Amino acid sequence: MSQIVACRTDTGIILAADSHAFGVNAKGKIVEVKINRMLQLTSNTAIVTGGAAEGEMMCRNLKDFISEENLAVVETPGHAPHHLSFSYNGNLFAGEACGNYYSVRNTDYLRPATPPRFFLDVFLRSLDRLMGLGVQHICYSHFGDAPNSCQMIERFRAQILRWKEIIQEEMSYGTDDLLTRCMDHLLEQDPDLAGFRHMNPEMQDREKFFAANSVKGFIGFLQDVG
Repeated sequence: MSQIVACRTDTGIILAADSHAFGVNAKGKIVEVKINRMLQLTSNTAIVTGGAAEGEMMCRNLKDFISEENLAVVETPGHAPHHLSFSYNGNLFAGEACGNYYSVRNTDYLRPATPPRFFLDVFLRSLDRLMGLGVQHICYSHFGDAPNSCQMIERFRAQILRWKEIIQEEMSYGTDDLLTRCMDHLLEQDPDLAGFRHMNPEMQDREKFFAANSVKGFIGFLQDVG
């Protein structure tokens, strides 16, 4: 709990976990979270703004804050051991528990965020917890959203298992150029990566870096389990 920042402003509640910040106003619209509104908590407290002088903040017990605001905090280790997701007012703020999702020229791009060390069973259990919350509007880290969280979680689970099969197959052919072979095969065979071909070269280079890191997570896991 010490890694959560929960802020109430005149537009709604702002949540921040780790270095990522998410916000939704009373109408369920995403609001910008400025870096100067993010504070590191070191105890079981919440930071609350609004209802006082501009810029004034006060601390409240975090458990009371969660209860009073009807805010659900879900432990979703997988992307990182300490990863948390939030459910509030019909909105699921999944962080990177459900990957990264956005549209490029009206073509979806969904990519796992599974850096080393990656544990597939832990990751899938986190998806089960989020599925158990029921259908919500899902908001992804950085940007991207979708109206039906359960549909997106099911789609993402299928992608995770698809990556496992593809990477496992490439590993069976040996270690030479393994990372390159995995990347090439995934870009050819995973329909959820279709948006990659519409990216500009700079975006493609960035995504190749993050995707390769996610592949390394799978390779490490599969090597560990034999």
